Amino acid sequence: MLHPDDMIRFREHYEAACQNGYEASLPAEVLSTEEGLFPAELFRLALSLQIAAVAGDAEIAPAACLRMIIDQMGGKQSLDLKCTSEWRSAIAWCLSPSMVPDQTVRATMRSIEVGNACKRLRDRGIKIEINAFGVEVTDRLQTDIATRMESYVQLMGGAEVVKQVCSFVSACQMIHDGMWLLGNRVPHLYAGSMPAFPVGWVYSLGLRFAGKRGTARKPAVVWKSIIELAVDFAAVLDCQRYSQFEEMDVHASQAERNLRESLLWRELFVLPQVPAVALRD
Repeated sequence: MLHPDDMIRFREHYEAACQNGYEASLPAEVLSTEEGLFPAELFRLALSLQIAAVAGDAEIAPAACLRMIIDQMGGKQSLDLKCTSEWRSAIAWCLSPSMVPDQTVRATMRSIEVGNACKRLRDRGIKIEINAFGVEVTDRLQTDIATRMESYVQLMGGAEVVKQVCSFVSACQMIHDGMWLLGNRVPHLYAGSMPAFPVGWVYSLGLRFAGKRGTARKPAVVWKSIIELAVDFAAVLDCQRYSQFEEMDVHASQAERNLRESLLWRELFVLPQVPAVALRD
């Protein structure tokens, strides 16, 4: 079973193995077990290492090394990361002259976007921690961001926020077949991707403070802050898609796929929908 502090453990194993004090062993031979970490758990850890690297907490090399181990394991379960000598021997195999992982390996699109969102939130003075399961979204983090968002919405005025959200929907042509199509829209094959704007959340905040008249001297600046903070928070929650081929990754777990279609996703990106026939032309 994967543990939150397993990312720290893997980094420690990697650093120790880099000292050339461990005999290299083929991962499939030294790590295989019938009761241990599943490939999906290791893949989750690899993604978390990538996010941490993009966020500036570490180098990309440990993540590249873990991907080599995952691929070499061939779908077998692996020993818990508390098994120090076995893991360091497997990492030493990755670091051998003939197997050194590519230092230029790029993180996945998802990890890049989530990691960059972490950096931007930190620049705003918001404390972000990353563990083996990804970004640690604590109650304190949610309260901090929610408080900031509410202050921005009240400063701009709830009715004006609703108006701006509707203008955004119209400008982005998020209306389709006679009904609003709101949410995470996956780009076409050759289009770049970026975190989606959480329409449902911001719209709901506008309605909540609809009776609050705005007092901002520069509404455009406040609206920009609302967009940036909302998008970054939605990104660190890691519940949206960035590619139409993401689900084809054999390492993606069913739990991760379910998360992207969860109630959390709907609360952030979707407004209540009605059948097209209920809308007048």
